[in-house]
Amino acid sequence: QAGETALGNLIADALREDVKADVALSNAGGARGSRVYPAGPLTRRTLLSIHPFGNIACKITVNGRVLRAALVHGTSLLPLGSGRFPQVSGITMTVDPKAVGDARVTNIRVNGAPLDPDKTYTVALPDYVMNGGDGYAMFAGQQVLVDAQSGDLVVTALEKYVTARGTVSPTIEGRILITP
Repeated sequence: QAGETALGNLIADALREDVKADVALSNAGGARGSRVYPAGPLTRRTLLSIHPFGNIACKITVNGRVLRAALVHGTSLLPLGSGRFPQVSGITMTVDPKAVGDARVTNIRVNGAPLDPDKTYTVALPDYVMNGGDGYAMFAGQQVLVDAQSGDLVVTALEKYVTARGTVSPTIEGRILITP
């Protein structure tokens, strides 16, 4: 992926709610089924086709510097699309694909407040990302609050999220603004 997607927002929101975290970050490559799903019932089979990997919803604590590093890393291959691209919940940011390093990601807000490099945040994420998948090495050694042995499958988190609402209509909300 090379940007925010409605499906990515749904997955990130479901992860965040499932483990009750401040924010969520999911790698875009964790989702499949890049198509438009027509209105109608979402079956478990459909949810499994969207998220087939058996990843687990986990929760860690990180400071704002680590969270920024993850966002910079996730967007580092832009303008090319990649599986590491971060789909987020509870975060808004501006990304300049031409910028280098920390300058690439600016105006990071966590639940409306500016990112504080020294503040501790809880992050919901798939175990694949927590364990360094897609190059997310900055999460190594962080405090784990929900591990792969105690977390739900991501597809179960999705199912619980959808079931609790009855109806979902995810959209692109401007969580990630990519400058031309």
